[in-house]
Amino acid sequence: MAHEQLIDDVKNIHTDYMRLSGEQNPFLTTRLKTRIKLRFKNDLIDKITNKKKLEKTVSKNISRTRDVSWSRIKSLMCEEGQQDIMEAYRSWLFSISLDILLLNMIIKHKESGMNELYRLYNLPIKSYIAKNLFGKKGTEFFASRCHDLMMETFQRFERYAGNFNPYKGSLFSYLISVADHLIKDETTRPETLTPDFNEHDEDEAAPVFWAVSSDLSPDQLQEKNAKERFLLEQIILEGGYPWQILVVLLTKTTDDRTDITRLSDLSISNLFLEMKNAFSKSSFHEEDELNPIFKPLEKSLCLPLKEIIPSKDHRSRTVMEGQLDKTLGELPLKVFFGKDPLKTIRDWNHRVLKRVRKKVLES
Repeated sequence: MAHEQLIDDVKNIHTDYMRLSGEQNPFLTTRLKTRIKLRFKNDLIDKITNKKKLEKTVSKNISRTRDVSWSRIKSLMCEEGQQDIMEAYRSWLFSISLDILLLNMIIKHKESGMNELYRLYNLPIKSYIAKNLFGKKGTEFFASRCHDLMMETFQRFERYAGNFNPYKGSLFSYLISVADHLIKDETTRPETLTPDFNEHDEDEAAPVFWAVSSDLSPDQLQEKNAKERFLLEQIILEGGYPWQILVVLLTKTTDDRTDITRLSDLSISNLFLEMKNAFSKSSFHEEDELNPIFKPLEKSLCLPLKEIIPSKDHRSRTVMEGQLDKTLGELPLKVFFGKDPLKTIRDWNHRVLKRVRKKVLES
């Protein structure tokens, strides 16, 4: 009898809760429509221009949001002393509906889904990794490791996005769990078991007196230029395919990667000239100094694509099957981009710099 009463009480509570969550439909509808039009316009243009489709998409999202919120009601947190509890509740509901919207976009391979997820959480994830990763904080080596792990977190999430269950937690908590596993893997690598590996020479010695000049001495400047030249040579020789190297070098000359996507119609030869010009201006290296370094890259532009992609790379050869007999320099950049150019640029940066870092550590 007591169990039956308990079940009835739970049913009544559930009914009351669903009624309460239903009252928030106008708020969620307005917020979702605004977010879709603002952030997902390109991928959902057919739904935005068709009111019935937009209403159906929003209604379906809100219905699932109410179900998910009931299963996660324990995660609703209100700050102590907060007077407007309903405001906190509505914000919490919207965060769940946004998670569901992002998940649907990512599973359907819509590029704006991963772009928005990255925009929202790349800095919190990187901060979490920096806080929990073993190493000497404040060094370039440590910052590079944190960035690599942050990129790997998003790439791994995209690969296994179908495993995420919104009824169990938020997208952010899932990303944190992925980052946790990567941190554990990183701390068991052989080089991380040795204290201060590759970091002892990165300590920044602060000047003793305020009057000491912070400018580099001639010897330090020469050493810095030699290091930059060495790293640039390694990127070109060991970074991977020429089009990947060109794009990675261009990312070092601009803060906005959409600038590079706008160059997608350029041929690889013209892109090479664009990169060399931009790199010369931003790095303060003379073009005559850069020409010998870029020579191997320039030579590869005259080769047919089939001589650049090795026979063992079956996937790339299959994707580029119709272009293999063409000269690399004649091909436009866009043939090498996937459905999401920004994601492709992120992947190329991660892969190229990972190869170069490995080569530098070996040397």
